[in-house]
Amino acid sequence: MIQQCYINGLEKQSFECLGLQLQPLTLGHVWLLMTLESPLLENDEDMNFADLSVAAFVCGHETYIEAKSELENATEESFAAWGETCDIKNIGDERKLFKTYLDYYTEAPMRNDENSGYSKCPWPWLYSWILLRDGVVKTQTEAWNTICSDAFAWNACRCAYSNDENLMNDLEVDFYLSE
Repeated sequence: MIQQCYINGLEKQSFECLGLQLQPLTLGHVWLLMTLESPLLENDEDMNFADLSVAAFVCGHETYIEAKSELENATEESFAAWGETCDIKNIGDERKLFKTYLDYYTEAPMRNDENSGYSKCPWPWLYSWILLRDGVVKTQTEAWNTICSDAFAWNACRCAYSNDENLMNDLEVDFYLSE
């Protein structure tokens, strides 16, 4: 379920998947999903119910630290009991909803190596390092709890301000100037 809400006059999205209220996607959430080798970040077509339920569980926590702790402490029985409450008849709709959620927080051109097509550095680590280096945040925990779209916007502004074409390409400039 997608709901519109307004915070300080700005439109924000609210997402629910498998009965869980999804929190804003942070660099830490993505880091944890990458660590768990979630196929959601690569190709949602390969995603089964187990993949979706773990991803929704992770993103249903306010911080990646909470999600990691809950995953470490969850028993197979408790996770299975929660899974039984989910309506898996609409798994296709739930997958689309989760994809919409991911797209909402990660909609930005990614910096990729021209030869391989892959990022030179895994992007959650790169953006958390940039935030720390530039003094936007003071601790690693703050960096990992930064919402992805905020990290992208900070980097785009930083690159545009410094006119550094190596860190931001024309597609990125056009994207952020069109907003």
